[in-house]
Amino acid sequence: MRAKALYYDDFISAASLLKLRAVKKYANSCYFRNPAGEFITFLKSPNQLVPGGIVFPEAVYEQVQVMDELSLELISGEAKSLELPSECSISFEASARAEDKWRLAQDDFKNILDFLIAGRNWKKLLGLGGGLTPSGDDFLVGYIAAKKMGGMEIPFKLDLSKTTPLSAHFLRHALCGRFSDQITAFIKEEDLSILSFGGSSGAATAVGVIKGMAENECVRAVSCGGADENNTEVVKAC
Repeated sequence: MRAKALYYDDFISAASLLKLRAVKKYANSCYFRNPAGEFITFLKSPNQLVPGGIVFPEAVYEQVQVMDELSLELISGEAKSLELPSECSISFEASARAEDKWRLAQDDFKNILDFLIAGRNWKKLLGLGGGLTPSGDDFLVGYIAAKKMGGMEIPFKLDLSKTTPLSAHFLRHALCGRFSDQITAFIKEEDLSILSFGGSSGAATAVGVIKGMAENECVRAVSCGGADENNTEVVKAC
């Protein structure tokens, strides 16, 4: 299928859009996977751009959403970088609003999540929560973004086999320094639209950014990472 996009992750290659199979579908987003196991996310405008994501006009989105299998060729659209900005502009007021939103979030694991966050037991957050991207993982994505901004080492390893495949996809990109444009907008412009994403995902991510930033002594964009011999994703100091 040949399709017109509005914009898409510049990390996407033509080969990654072949032989896609549907994994999960929603009104404004749907998730496909290619034979290499990579997730490609289709999004209806207006929506955030995520790693491996393509934002379509509504009419085009409605066409691709009903398909269970397809190969896609993009014939238009702007390729956008999802790397972190070089500076942070999150105010105390924006931080307070994000924490208030998280305080009111509905999640079956909320008490456990709050206990682990208060105790800085970051590693135990992996895979904790419901949905395709558990809230604990959303927090970790935000926390990793803050650590990347500050050039700090992540003091733990993440075994991505212990969470959902889609969440592992986003964490893997985070470990490589690539994040949704809502996360970068929150960091650079204190854009609070991130708080409206999902039931609790956006708030958990924003709080992860805030907690990570509180530990940083400086802010600068970095990108580093690797994997251990057990294929566990690891972040190392630059």
